[in-house]
Order: sequence, then C-alpha cells, then structure tokens
Amino acid sequence: MHANIYFLSAVGTVIATIFGAVQYVVRSRKKLIEEAVTMAIHRVVEELFDPLDKRVTIVETKMDLFWQKLAGDMARVLHHPEPSRVNIDLLLDDLMDGTMTPEGTTELAGYLRIIRDWEPGQDVGFVVYPGEQVAAAILLHTLDHVAPEGK
Repeated sequence: MHANIYFLSAVGTVIATIFGAVQYVVRSRKKLIEEAVTMAIHRVVEELFDPLDKRVTIVETKMDLFWQKLAGDMARVLHHPEPSRVNIDLLLDDLMDGTMTPEGTTELAGYLRIIRDWEPGQDVGFVVYPGEQVAAAILLHTLDHVAPEGK
C-alpha cells in the first residue's frame, strides 16, 4: 500500500511538472504570438495609412493654397482708394502681403462684419459699395484659414 502512495505521489509530481512545463511553453508562446500579431498590425497600419497620410497632406496643402487665393481675391475686391477706408485698405494690404498680426486680424474682422451687415442708406463711418457684403462675408470666413489668431 505504501508503494501505491509513493507511486501516486511520483505520478502527481510528474503530472504537475508536465503541467508547469506546458504552462511555461504556452505563456512564452503567447508572448511571442502577441508580439508577432502586434508587429503585423503595426505593419498593416503603416502600409494602409502612410499613403493616406501623404494624400491628406497634399489635400491640406492644396486647401491652404485655395484659402490664400480666395482671401487675396476678396481682399482685392474690397480694396478701394477711398479716403474713408484707409484703415481697411492698410489691413487688407497686410493680409495680401502676409504681414497680418493677430491684432490686425481682429480689427479687419470687425470692419468685415460691418461691411457684411451693411444695408443701403446706413452710415457706418466709411463708404460701402453695393455688393461688397458677399466679398466681406467670404473674406471673414477665410480669415480662419489664412490669418494669425486673434479674431
């Protein structure tokens, strides 16, 4: 009977050792598998998103050029050699030259709101020409894209 207990104890020890070895192998393989899957996912993401990232950068560049062109065109429409609009013209010059400051952006935005909201017969302290409301509204929206912060 004692032999059976020793035999069962030995078998139990062997089974526990085998189970421990299997657990070790499974854990080490699990880490290897996790690392391999992680590396594969990173590779796939890079392969999928690198070209997309490059295309988005190209689109952003083109949109920046579009906003700059639109802002320049609207600034030229609003620019007039009218003495009452000297301040506006100076700010529009700064915008077109790329030398606009955040404070200038805020000041120009204020003038643009006045022009956008102007109605015929209304005195705003400077001449507003018919049809300039649309150009002022467009330029006001493009300031978000082309001028320094400060509105």
